Amino acid sequence: MSSPAIEERPATSSGASRPVLVWAIFGVLQVIFAIYCVVRWAAAGQMRPTQPGPDVMSASTTVVMWLLQVVGPGVAVWIIWRFVVVPWRRDRRLSSDGILVIACFAIGIPHDILNTYTSPSFSYNSHYVNAGSWMSQVPGVLTPNAHLVPEPLLLVLPAYGWCVFLAAVLGCWIMGRVRRRWPQVPYPGLLGLTFACFAALDVVFESTLVWLHVQCYTGVIHGMTLWEGTDHQLPGYEVVFWAVFWTGMSALRFSRDDRGLTIAERGVASLRVAPRQATVIRLLAVIGAATAIITVLYNVPWQLASSHNNRFPTALPSYLLNGICAPASKPASAEVPPCPGPR
Repeated sequence: MSSPAIEERPATSSGASRPVLVWAIFGVLQVIFAIYCVVRWAAAGQMRPTQPGPDVMSASTTVVMWLLQVVGPGVAVWIIWRFVVVPWRRDRRLSSDGILVIACFAIGIPHDILNTYTSPSFSYNSHYVNAGSWMSQVPGVLTPNAHLVPEPLLLVLPAYGWCVFLAAVLGCWIMGRVRRRWPQVPYPGLLGLTFACFAALDVVFESTLVWLHVQCYTGVIHGMTLWEGTDHQLPGYEVVFWAVFWTGMSALRFSRDDRGLTIAERGVASLRVAPRQATVIRLLAVIGAATAIITVLYNVPWQLASSHNNRFPTALPSYLLNGICAPASKPASAEVPPCPGPR
């Protein structure tokens, strides 16, 4: 959607514009942190592909992975064209959805694989086009050899457009339909129904990915995981946390007022700045809000859970294990410590 022009108004009080400035500061910190991780990643000489190892991958997995690496970027390009470029060319300014699209891409680094921060708990297939990852450069990371967690460059970064932005669009559609059909449903009820839809969707989506060895959840909590102990195990809490994150992004988009401003952008009209500066502040504020959503609703709960990992698959293909740790079936060393287990 195209957002109406933000009318410049004189500042009425310092408190009127403070929320948008606070969110914008969070956005600036996110951008700086992402740049820091990438620069340190390159400077450390770790920006090189993680090798998949000797195990042979099935033909079906190969086909699915290449489909994701071709179709995903194509969808991301369409999203950028449809929601960023076309409104910009038509209105000479970013639309509200264009701002949200950019914010979704902006949180991909470093948040995508921060679920490996406290413990080896997740990995992508290293047959993807990758250059390792920035994880070893995140301050305080506890996972050994975290730079070997492969970040699929053609899959994940574009996915923050189609898998996060489009999820927010879907969530708003669900809440809008429910509100029109049952206007008496309170706002928490809208969020609850949206969460339930996202949880069901994520079970199907991620179950398919782990069964095909496109990705895997390595360390998990006993008794809280589907297909526990196998190379396609899926933590139940992952479904909950990710569905909550999707719901949070939907709530951010759903919070727009009649001028297209989300709750994070309120107060921008009271700033004495030029329209382009106001747009930059709005963009940073939405990046800050999206950063807070993925941090508070996904990454922090995930770290609390993964710090209690006590079950690791007895056997993982080399292209999923990636030399991060040694399972019980293989000897550990100073360079490759043992994977999480009951002890």
